[in-house]
Amino acid sequence: MRIGYLLASLLAAYLAGGAAAAMQFQQGAAKDGAYFISAEGEIHTGDLQQFQRALAAVPAGKRLAGVLVDSPGGNLIEGAKLADQIHDSGLTVIVTSHSQCASACFLLLAASPHRVAGVNALVGVHSASLEGGKETKDTMAMTLLMQRVAGDYGVPPAIIGKIAQTTPGRIAWLTHDDLVAMDVKIIDDTGSAVAQTPAPAPAPAPAPAPRPPALRPPMVKPSPPVVAQAEFQGALFCRQGTAKLLLRVVDSADNAHHRAVFSFAPMPSGAQLSSGSFLMEGRFDLSGGSIDLRPTQWVSPQPSDFAMVGLSGHSDDGGKTFSGHVLASPSCTVFTLKRTH
Repeated sequence: MRIGYLLASLLAAYLAGGAAAAMQFQQGAAKDGAYFISAEGEIHTGDLQQFQRALAAVPAGKRLAGVLVDSPGGNLIEGAKLADQIHDSGLTVIVTSHSQCASACFLLLAASPHRVAGVNALVGVHSASLEGGKETKDTMAMTLLMQRVAGDYGVPPAIIGKIAQTTPGRIAWLTHDDLVAMDVKIIDDTGSAVAQTPAPAPAPAPAPAPRPPALRPPMVKPSPPVVAQAEFQGALFCRQGTAKLLLRVVDSADNAHHRAVFSFAPMPSGAQLSSGSFLMEGRFDLSGGSIDLRPTQWVSPQPSDFAMVGLSGHSDDGGKTFSGHVLASPSCTVFTLKRTH
């Protein structure tokens, strides 16, 4: 099914974006000579043409091993058109460790006949909405159509249900069991397949995955180095754009009160966000429940355009993921976190 044109006819008047493409497409070569195309950033109108040009630029006779995606989502119509291209071309889609593929980006992974995710990749879904998170009868119809097409791509009913059940402003991060159920091959940082049976307890996060040079900027790390009791990765949603978020719990007064390092960096889509890190303290129920952390002091030099913020939210799955509201910020609204260690 060619979802892009169906969605376009349904909501073109509501969701048409600007002409400039925000997603960045670059080529890279692995040691074995195979080529990769990286697709990073938010999905905007016109990205399909950019992607097609990137495909056409792969040297003749070279093997295209896959498309590396790192995107918080974006324009749903354009994402659907990209998904059509990926499906029709039989391309492998890879979400490497410490990268994310959420919202409209999920269609790219679902459309691929060969799906791969790193052990610490973040893959998330939610229902459709207009800009600003507004839901209408049209967006509800789009959500239903997304569910049907996801089913045609072989996405299991449990994940299809999460698309509709997760309201805009929140993201349902898929578990390893979810990904395995939709035939996603999960690999560790050496490229080896991970056992398909769930481990009895969370394993320590491996080192960042090796990848072709210049395909992806590294996730910001707090300084000075600390030993983390727990580590979470996710996203911070602001007016200027979406930032990668890393939260590391470094010590605790008791089982509920913790001190953590909050680190942030802009998504590679030209978003006007700085990067940095600061300390936080407060209540954080790691086994599930609530998170209420308040900032205390900067670890990195303070950026001129970013003030320390607080986090207030909760977990519905025993501490695997958290989501909620950003406190004391005029521009950032919500956050999502997934435990990786």
